[in-house]
Amino acid sequence: IYKPLKTASLSTEMVGRYAEINGTIMNIRRTSSGLYLIYVDTGVDNIVVVLPPYLKYVNGTYDKTTNTFKPNPLYDKVVDKLIIGANAIIRGVVHLYRGTPELVINKLSDINVSISAAKNIYIDQIVFDNSKYVAKYVVLNNVWMGPVSYDSNAGTYVVEIYDDTFHTKAIFLSYDFRNAVNPFIVGTGSRMTIIGAVCNDTSIAVVNFNITSTRPAPLMTPSQITSSMKGYMVAVKGIVQVEETGARRESYGCPLCDYYHGVTSVGSVYRFKLVDPDNPSVSITVFMPGSAYNYMESEYKRMVRTSGSEIIVAGYIDMYQDELEIVAFSSQSIMSANETPPGAGLSLPEPPRYKPIHYIKTISEAKGMTGENVVLDVTLDKITYGYGRVILKVHDSTDSIDVYATTNILSSLNPFNMSSGSELVVFGKVSGRKTRYIDASEIILYTPKEAKMIKISQITPDLSGDVIIVEGEIRSMSSGTITINDGTGDLKIIIDPGVTLPPDLESMLKTGVRIRVAGVVAYVGGSPELHLFTPKGLVVIG
Repeated sequence: IYKPLKTASLSTEMVGRYAEINGTIMNIRRTSSGLYLIYVDTGVDNIVVVLPPYLKYVNGTYDKTTNTFKPNPLYDKVVDKLIIGANAIIRGVVHLYRGTPELVINKLSDINVSISAAKNIYIDQIVFDNSKYVAKYVVLNNVWMGPVSYDSNAGTYVVEIYDDTFHTKAIFLSYDFRNAVNPFIVGTGSRMTIIGAVCNDTSIAVVNFNITSTRPAPLMTPSQITSSMKGYMVAVKGIVQVEETGARRESYGCPLCDYYHGVTSVGSVYRFKLVDPDNPSVSITVFMPGSAYNYMESEYKRMVRTSGSEIIVAGYIDMYQDELEIVAFSSQSIMSANETPPGAGLSLPEPPRYKPIHYIKTISEAKGMTGENVVLDVTLDKITYGYGRVILKVHDSTDSIDVYATTNILSSLNPFNMSSGSELVVFGKVSGRKTRYIDASEIILYTPKEAKMIKISQITPDLSGDVIIVEGEIRSMSSGTITINDGTGDLKIIIDPGVTLPPDLESMLKTGVRIRVAGVVAYVGGSPELHLFTPKGLVVIG
């Protein structure tokens, strides 16, 4: 018997080889020709497996009575087991398709699919004890719906979900997501119960879900959209501006008439600009898949194809070639500007706080776990710098320890609510030989403590290491440094290496502009300066 090559990744050198892979089914697609494309995540690579339609008839039977050839009943049994999230051991021959290696199944007995029954768990159990749940059905109750994105390779929507313990990604089949989620009503912050299969420590493939509570998308204008909103559901009011390259004339209902009048179909994508009614120099691109446009009411189709129409578009914010756009993914994404969307008057929600309650260690326990990953629930004391990183000095009821973090890890934190005494949840590896420290992989602000506003003249050496807030007018700017004055004195704001301000914020920073900054006090040569360790620590106020 020819033994297959067991592998977790395919390469062009394997073409013609009989190979075996073991992984989780992430998506299944049936093409118009009848073959099934099975997307398998092996933990090392994402592999496309092809189930040819002719296998349906291999080892079938000929019925003399009806003079027909009956398919092999095993084929339908195999197809029925192809469920997202299932564990699959698949054998086949490696072929190239448009230069990419794929695994083509030659016989039905070369597919072995298994999955376990569902059980109620928390998200932290999926992430921190993943081996128990991979390829098993689980139920996540009342999870918070966060930022949305689209995986064009798999044709799925990916939603960051949260519960009280942690966060992970939920993978939704496009059809299910588009039809169940009206972006005007089911916005960021809505809650749902999910039944799905655990794929790995960062994702769950959704088999079924139910919206348990809604939070409508807030109403905004194009001028209010920023890069920090990426993935968030919003409703945006504006004026349609159809560019010549994106224009689509209405059909006359006659193919010949359409031809002579230059009418073309929308195709798979339709784009147009949405101009801010209060600031006509500002606009944002609306990206509308054909799957959304084609099922819209005719009146709304006319509006999005007519320059000057005043409309409201609901969808999630995305970036395309460094430019912001709204992805109007649903046929319910458009309404007239004369209507009042349900999210009028609401603001964007903050992600919920979470704490992996099943896996928290004390600092005294962690100090004996060198080289291991731990989760700590701690209180912030001071912030200093060393070894090219930010050092957070923290304690709990058992001991104290230093937490080493990069500015990238700190980028999501809000320093305006992060003064001494704030409660942090720290994820990281216990490191160090003589003196133990935590090499952080993630830090969340669990219980905020608001930083104090301080006049520049009142900053003293005893504030070193504290997070404070200052406010003043920009006097000068140089690479990585902004000097402000609040009427009581000058202060240098040092933008830490690795901190990247959003382009839309950076473009507003000019001499004479008033800003508010939350950062860490440090003394250099006897003079104070304020270190900005996260882009969320700077806002323009006038």
